[in-house]
Amino acid sequence: MIGGPGMGWKVTSSSWSNFGLQIGHNYGESNVHFHLPPAREERPPPLAMVPFGRDPDFVDPGSLVDRLHELSSKPSARLALVGLGGVGSKSQIAIEYAYWIRERLSRIWVFWVHASDIVRYEEGLRDIAERVKIPGRQDPAANIFQLVGNWLQDLQEDRWVVILDNIDDDGYLHKPAVKDSRSAHDDQRAKLSNHPGGLREKSLLEFLPRTPNGSFIITTRSKRIAMNLVNECDIITVEPSESHAFALLQRKFQKKVVADESSLKILAKELDCIALAIVQAATLIVRHYPRCSVPQYLEMFRESNKARTSLLTRQTKLLHRDRGTENSIIVTLQISFESIRTENPQAMNLLSLMSFFDRQGIPDYLLQASFHDNENDETKSDIDEGYTPFGPAYQREESTKQFLAGPSGSIESKASFNLSQLEFEDCVAMLKDYCFISNNPESLTFEMHGLVQLSIQEWLRTQERLEHWKETFIRNLYLEFPKFTTFENISKSRALFPHVQSALSHGPDPNYRLRWARLLRHASDFVLFCDKPNEAKRMTVISRNEIEQILGWKYPETIIASAFEVKALMKCEDLKTAEERCLQTIEALTNFHLETGYTIYLTFRKLLAEIHYQQGSHRWNESESEHKELLKIWERERSDKAGSITSIKVALAKLYRDQGRFDEAETLLQQVIESVNAGQADKPGNLNVHMKDLASVYRKQGRHEEAMILYIQVIESEGDQFGPEHPRTLSSMRSFLSEMQSILPSGEAILLIGKLFERQKIVLGLDHMETAYTATLMVDLLQNNNELEAAASLAESLISVLDPDAHFALACSDMLGSIYLAQGQEEKAKIFITKSLERKIKLHGEEHDKVLDVKFGLALLHEEQGQLREAEALHQHIYHVRQRTLGSEHPDTLESLQGLVDLYLMHGGLVSPETLLSMLTQLSSLREALLGREDPQTLQNLLGLSMEYCSQENLVGAAVLQQEILEICLRKSGNGFDELPLLLDVLVLTWEKLGRDEDAELLEQLLTKIDFDDVSPEEIATVLNSSETLAGILKRSSLVSQASGGDSS
Repeated sequence: MIGGPGMGWKVTSSSWSNFGLQIGHNYGESNVHFHLPPAREERPPPLAMVPFGRDPDFVDPGSLVDRLHELSSKPSARLALVGLGGVGSKSQIAIEYAYWIRERLSRIWVFWVHASDIVRYEEGLRDIAERVKIPGRQDPAANIFQLVGNWLQDLQEDRWVVILDNIDDDGYLHKPAVKDSRSAHDDQRAKLSNHPGGLREKSLLEFLPRTPNGSFIITTRSKRIAMNLVNECDIITVEPSESHAFALLQRKFQKKVVADESSLKILAKELDCIALAIVQAATLIVRHYPRCSVPQYLEMFRESNKARTSLLTRQTKLLHRDRGTENSIIVTLQISFESIRTENPQAMNLLSLMSFFDRQGIPDYLLQASFHDNENDETKSDIDEGYTPFGPAYQREESTKQFLAGPSGSIESKASFNLSQLEFEDCVAMLKDYCFISNNPESLTFEMHGLVQLSIQEWLRTQERLEHWKETFIRNLYLEFPKFTTFENISKSRALFPHVQSALSHGPDPNYRLRWARLLRHASDFVLFCDKPNEAKRMTVISRNEIEQILGWKYPETIIASAFEVKALMKCEDLKTAEERCLQTIEALTNFHLETGYTIYLTFRKLLAEIHYQQGSHRWNESESEHKELLKIWERERSDKAGSITSIKVALAKLYRDQGRFDEAETLLQQVIESVNAGQADKPGNLNVHMKDLASVYRKQGRHEEAMILYIQVIESEGDQFGPEHPRTLSSMRSFLSEMQSILPSGEAILLIGKLFERQKIVLGLDHMETAYTATLMVDLLQNNNELEAAASLAESLISVLDPDAHFALACSDMLGSIYLAQGQEEKAKIFITKSLERKIKLHGEEHDKVLDVKFGLALLHEEQGQLREAEALHQHIYHVRQRTLGSEHPDTLESLQGLVDLYLMHGGLVSPETLLSMLTQLSSLREALLGREDPQTLQNLLGLSMEYCSQENLVGAAVLQQEILEICLRKSGNGFDELPLLLDVLVLTWEKLGRDEDAELLEQLLTKIDFDDVSPEEIATVLNSSETLAGILKRSSLVSQASGGDSS
């Protein structure tokens, strides 16, 4: 309708409504501009919008690109790459896939959107709209989220992939676009009916279309976020792997750095196989090579946590990471820490605590530990009676309690970290979603990457919370670690010990040094239990030093710490230092604790006597006097301490046994056993221990049957009480086989000890002291049975898992020397023997029994190398030292004499025949006096004497001795005499030389019926006893011998 002046005019055509033209009363001049739609822009062909170039060093971690393609090819696919920041890296996999898919499909659109927040997300969508020429994109009021979503929805003829990178906070995707977005939020097309009575605004996530020809790929650090956006079955977890890390290092170093495969694998493992850390390290090495090689980098990296942090916070320029992304693995991880702290502070607290543990086997009960203001947790348990390894008895001192409690009156303030179970599980779930921890559902333990722990600690340092969480960690561990390790709690101690090592590496908390020192003391007992004396020595020395500095010798706890140190030093065979520490402690007890700690004063004096006993036979008389004096004092002044009195008697009995005073040893042990049975002394549970001690004395006396009866009683008793697989039962079986192996056939002994060894490996582990003991028995048996290769292999494997200075590792080293010598590997044997001798002389001096044992091995080496005079000098030295310190009749002295005699027998001309015959006669007489005429060792000496008779033409004397030995073996079913085949051969030759050809021929014919390759003395005796002809020959020979007076001289 158009009017004239004064009337106005109005355009109301609905077809023009989009121009918004409306004029009411207008009496002036009007300028009307009509904007026609712009010319339609032509859509470009399918393209790839990837802001990064293809990485020439990319290594696919586990064929994930193929897996990505498999999932994204499904209709309306939505999938997520999830993993720790910098681990794969997720973005690198997505970049590679973008280029890979474009190579194979030319008609595919690939779009990359950095989606860390709404600003960058919107920026990415606007870039897409501009590149593909979406109509309306330039309209400031246009909803860019809907424009791009509609365009993708309408894209029917081509495939498309949208990569939404780095969604570590998905909150904005679940909200409508309002003030944080440039897009208008009042567009009616962005609204959906929420319910019949109203509308709701559409979230950004709902603008992402689902079409059969399109897929979305998301990268995120959080599994929880991924599950908010995709189905769980469409989540691909990117995890570190050694193969990927090794391949990545090779790719980075190719033609630039020379490094062997072993070094690369070690470097990858040190860096937890995390890709970004590997790239950082490789970049630094390549830049500074050859002045910085892989081994040199490893040396720097291992120097300290500070060094590791310095290396891994260095920024590295990477062309294939987003401009807003950190290129330091530590800084990258710390971004996630801030996110967790914002979302769930308790989860970050949990992660902070976990960072101080060893990275593997973190037990959940240590993380959920409750804390109480209860001094019984610490103070009381540390100075209670019976707490030290040697059973002290203290009267509690109030001053000590007050000192430990501090001015507040309580030991420690109550910690704030205490979660309910549900809250705890929520925190665990969140940390797992971020891939910071993983869990073992069977053991209820957690694992972490070492670099994650390092990053957390560095982050805590910046937050000034490092010492707080270190203290919490040490407290939790201290309250749970067993004060003493036993067979019953060894599994717990073993599980917690790696975390103690972590506490040791962190050092003491300045405010809680006492607790840290106590923790080390408790753990040292476990280390000793596992026969790792050097580690125990290190820990007890540190613990005692700390406690001494804090409390001084006036406080009982310093005495306790010294007791643990002395125990470790003794186990380490550092007896000189152990004696010095023991004397220092006795002086402190005399000065400060004689009234309140008299019992422990006596205990340390007993300990000193034990040290003198272990120092060797040259101090045994001193040890005996000290034990006797202590026994009188205990019986006079501490008669109520039956257990201590018993322990002194047992120590004296062992001393008598080792001195060869078997009757005195037997008397003492029988007294102890009678007292225990009557309930008058010691704990009933120790009865079996005393019975094993008595059996050992019987065995030394050659009373094998009595010893065997006692051992069987012990094994049956412990089997009934604890079960056949219990460590105590297995230990008694080991003691039995150790003592009785000499009277068992070698094949049977190897079989029995082998079975026990396999059971102990399962129950206790290869590195346990009892298992190691059995293994050394096995090595010794195999060596004696001439199975040298098997013996060497077992010894080498045992050495590889034990502490280098553990008792049984040293024993295996000694045996390896003799094994290599027997194999003809003289140079290898010399290395082992020489090293062992040097170490033991340094620890014990020239005349200690263990030093003499090694010198014996060195004498054998000299003999093998033809250095006979050097061998002779060593054998004579060993014999004279033992004769002086132990006496002529001691078993060890006889063995030394045996070694010297064997040298003379094997190499004639070193001494006159008369001297050799005199020595053989003396050895046989002493052996008979000690073990009896019919003992296998005595028979062996008599056989050697008979052979010397032959060489000196005393054929009658030789025949008499040989026939006597044979008759004993026949009467005692072989008597366990392994030299029976040699005896029979020698007897045939002796009879031939005497002209008894018929007797010799008959015996030789009888021997042809026996296969000597695999037969026991018992089986040989059975065959011989079945021959009436042989019985007649021996009877006739015996009558002849009696008629001649039986003179064998």
